[in-house]
Amino acid sequence: MDFVATITDYARDQATQRVWGWVKAAIGDVDGLTYYRAPLFGTVNEPLADLTIFSANYNPIVLKVVDWTLDEIFPDGEDKWIVNRGSQRTSIASPLQEIDEFRHRLQAKFDLDRKTRGRFTVKAYLALPAIQSRGDFYAKFGGLQGIIWDETQVPEILSPLVPQLKPDEFRLALANIQGARPLNSRYAGAPPSSIVTLADAIHYLERNIACLDKEQIKVAHQVPPGPQRIRGLAGTGKTVLLAMKAANLHARYPNKNILYTFHTQSLYNHVRNLISLFYRDLTSIDPDWDILNIRHSWGGRANAGVYSDLCKRVGAKSLDFSSARLTRPSSPFTACCEHALSLNIQPQYDFILIDEAQDFPAEFFKIAWQLCNSLEPNETSRPIYWAYDELQSLSNLEMPDVVKQFGIDASGSPVVSLDGEAYAGDIEKDFVLHRSYRCPHLILMVAHAIGLGIKNTRGPVQMLGDADSWRSIGYQIESGHLKAGEQVVIFRPPENSPNPLSTLENPVQKLLVHRAFDSREGELEELAIWIKNDIETQGVRPEQILVISLDAPRARQNLVSLQALLAKAGLASMIPGLVDSSWEFSEAGRVTLSTIYRAKGNEAPIVYIFASEKLYDYVGEVENRNRVFTAMSRSKGWVRMTGVGIGMKRLEEEIGAIEADFPRFRFTFPNMDTIRKLDAETAFRKREMKKVRDAVRSLQAVDADAISGLDPQSQRILLEKALETLRKGGNTELSQAASALWEKLQNDAG
Repeated sequence: MDFVATITDYARDQATQRVWGWVKAAIGDVDGLTYYRAPLFGTVNEPLADLTIFSANYNPIVLKVVDWTLDEIFPDGEDKWIVNRGSQRTSIASPLQEIDEFRHRLQAKFDLDRKTRGRFTVKAYLALPAIQSRGDFYAKFGGLQGIIWDETQVPEILSPLVPQLKPDEFRLALANIQGARPLNSRYAGAPPSSIVTLADAIHYLERNIACLDKEQIKVAHQVPPGPQRIRGLAGTGKTVLLAMKAANLHARYPNKNILYTFHTQSLYNHVRNLISLFYRDLTSIDPDWDILNIRHSWGGRANAGVYSDLCKRVGAKSLDFSSARLTRPSSPFTACCEHALSLNIQPQYDFILIDEAQDFPAEFFKIAWQLCNSLEPNETSRPIYWAYDELQSLSNLEMPDVVKQFGIDASGSPVVSLDGEAYAGDIEKDFVLHRSYRCPHLILMVAHAIGLGIKNTRGPVQMLGDADSWRSIGYQIESGHLKAGEQVVIFRPPENSPNPLSTLENPVQKLLVHRAFDSREGELEELAIWIKNDIETQGVRPEQILVISLDAPRARQNLVSLQALLAKAGLASMIPGLVDSSWEFSEAGRVTLSTIYRAKGNEAPIVYIFASEKLYDYVGEVENRNRVFTAMSRSKGWVRMTGVGIGMKRLEEEIGAIEADFPRFRFTFPNMDTIRKLDAETAFRKREMKKVRDAVRSLQAVDADAISGLDPQSQRILLEKALETLRKGGNTELSQAASALWEKLQNDAG
């Protein structure tokens, strides 16, 4: 039985702790969930149970627990009680009626789903652990029913479920209590009886994602009084959980100002829709968008942002992209944040939730701290919750230092520290989500292996250096030590990648497909044919398909070409941020064609990745692998990787070596000092590329007659260098021609 205290009051609520001890001892080790002061039905002003107990074996129980003595309470008619505490005399609604109202709402929640309708009878009780004499209570209040006095009564209130719950009934009921019902409402109805098409498999996949695990429940429902970092891989549900947390906060604190912010513009509507779904499930009404603020970090012409709002409030002109880029060419948003920190920032929000925290500079966290109020008047800590996507880009395998992110105060002490004990109520300061639900087991491990370069012929290009880091993302060290030159075996348990497709006997098509083409034109033409087949033969909805280009310089050109091919086949598509609006990433009836930058933070059942040979471009070896990892980890199901030339064939060999060891990684652990020197090598390669470009420009400017005037040996060196480069290139036609001429030269030389 999992127990979740949603607020820190539990640490001081000795009466409820005592009663929970009684229940826990009586109910034993069963599957289920107990909440402290949750779930909410309506806002916090509605009746609320102190304990909501749901298990696989018994009918649900809701308990109101009060620590009043008999001398402190008096009946006030049929519907009210009077409570005298100290000098305070208060008339309250009868706690028996309040808990019965909560019982009625929970019962109605269960009855919403046909599968759980009539399967439960919710039991409601009032616990009075501070009253010793039942006879005196009954003499004062009459023969009230539904009261628990001590632990001896608890076994009597446990009502066994007959018949026992089926697994899907248990999960649906659990989802209802968790507030996760909206995750299932889009996929109403039974899973397909047989899986014949990709559409069947997608329906099976999405219908099985029903409820939250223990870690996710805590993230979504607990209210830390100060900073909390939430860490997890892509697919652990961070955006969904933050949206659920925002909805719960809005219901629990209906008058508090809440900010939800993020980095990727196209998340705006997705986040707003999620929060609306969860809040309506709680309250049956829409959120108050005047105090629940969804803001992009920067903002734009169409939608406000944290930075643009701040400038507007203080009467300062905000930097546009062009001026920010002039100040900070490599990080324009950092320039905006530096500008914001020079302004008179005043607290504006009572809770701040930051999604995609890995993409923000330290200056943004300092702004967030200044924008946030303390939850309590005398507290210095501020409720800022940020979700950090571990290995989202693989660009920095070390967790950012919160001291650098939030800074130090006037006394030299860290503004934020995640060290020390958890908050009261066992609410963690630094939360790690271990299970990744989005990607199938195989897809996630291949993505990690490519990103790290585990089967790269030159060895890994980046690495997690200690066992704790591997454990935090759901892996186990099976053998070997993480020391240079040692053979290691690292295992990912299937339960840490519980995507249903991983264990499906027939997922219709292979989850991972890769293929090399002779030319980009042929590659794009074949992609259009595959996509047409997905939609027209396999029944896949266009919006369930995402196509990602890894050729950044030619992304627009290639995506527009693919869009034309799809249009010729009668299929609609969109290119967010390049052709279409950057605020919408997908739209019903249209295939999404995207750069890797725009795809971050989004997902789809089927992901096509083309120009995959770019993994082996001379410059940016680490960054190229990061992009492939990010692209693959967008998939909830199938990944199709294509490319051209020798580079794609090399990738196919690398993937084959990874798959041969699945579900393990077997490799020689690298020298971490060498790994850290890769940045220097990248800088060297960039300089080499600049030399090449300069040389080509010089050759273009040289009179051809001047080259013909070179001695034969110099001419041969020039030709051989050009041919050697071309025959290793990605353009197969040029490579083949160069190889043929190269062989002729070698034969002639022989």
